[in-house]
This record gives sequence, C-alpha cells and structure tokens, in this order.
Amino acid sequence: PINQTVIAGQTASFTAAAAGNSTPTVQWEMNTPANPTFAPLSASSMFSGVTTGTLTVTGATASMSGDQFEALFTNGGNPNPAATTTPATLTVIPAPTIGKLTQTGWTTGFAGFNGTMTITGGIGSYSIASQTGLPTGLTAVASGNMISFTGTPTVPQAFADGSITIQDAAGDKATQTFRITINPTPAISHMSNNNWTQGLAAFNGAMTI
Repeated sequence: PINQTVIAGQTASFTAAAAGNSTPTVQWEMNTPANPTFAPLSASSMFSGVTTGTLTVTGATASMSGDQFEALFTNGGNPNPAATTTPATLTVIPAPTIGKLTQTGWTTGFAGFNGTMTITGGIGSYSIASQTGLPTGLTAVASGNMISFTGTPTVPQAFADGSITIQDAAGDKATQTFRITINPTPAISHMSNNNWTQGLAAFNGAMTI
C-alpha cells in the first residue's frame, strides 16, 4: 500500500496483493502513534474490505492522522506461510474553515477597508469560489491563508449581510457569513447663526455633523 492524504471526512483506500502456491488470505492491520503495535481490523462503518485486497477507510477523522495500515497475507504453506506488507501512513488534514470578519464598519467614499478573514485547514492554495452581499464597491480576494478586501464602498448600507465561499487546491469548500455596515460620509451643515453683537457673550451659532 502507499501513503494516503485526505481531508477530514473523506475516504481513503489502501491496496495490496500477494501470490502463492495457494490463494493467500489477507487481514488488514492498523497501529496508531500512541500504540505502535499493529492489531487486526474488524469490519465496521469506518473500515470495510478488511479481509480483501483493498481496505477502505470511510469518514477519516483528524485524530487518525499518522495511523498506519499494513496487510498480512497467509496461505499455510512452507517455508514462508505469512508475509506482511510495508506499512502505509494515513494523513488527515482538517477541513477548511473561515474565521469571522475582524472589522464590520466603514465609511462610504473611503478606500482601505481593512477587515480580514483567516482561512485554516484544507490544502492550499485557496481561491474565492463565490461572494455575495458585499457592500457596493468592495471585492474579496484570497492571498495565502487570508481573505482581504479591495475597492472603495460607494453606497451607505446598514447591516449588509453576505457570505464568502473559498475553495482549496483539493476542491474542498468552506463558507463564512458576515455583516458590514457602511456609514455615510461625514458632512457638516451651514452655521445656524452667523450674526452677533460685539461685547455680548453666549454666541449660539451651531453646525451639525
């Protein structure tokens, strides 16, 4: 068998074959980093084909990363009634996930919105598969393990709800929702009172922001 790398939740398969004077029987065995002694596998919802040439591991979990599998062949003959394959290692990578948006407010007409979302797990590199509900003028981009935004918001929007989906190099996807508020550009009104009398206190002109 050869080493296998899968995303958590996916299926891995290991294959082995042997020949002899009589047809050999096969029993797949497994060890773990915590228990390096190989032990026979029993058929279950996770392990199938444990006495065939192909072992299938269904729904591999992240905790199984580093487990090893070997096939033991026997045919009862002499002088070598049994033979064991070289072990193969299973590597399980956590499924990709996207963290929450780090900033949720900005002002229309200003570039440089600096909210980010961090991607973990999966098999890089990552790309944006879809983006919906972004404020007008903003676009999400993926670089390394980070999602950032380019552009300048052009329309005030209170609670713009949306989602971003990324895809890793293996085709696995992850989605995260967000809520961004784009505030209107600040404005100052005209002076409410621009006349007063010399020597009198309490000038009451005001400007509203």
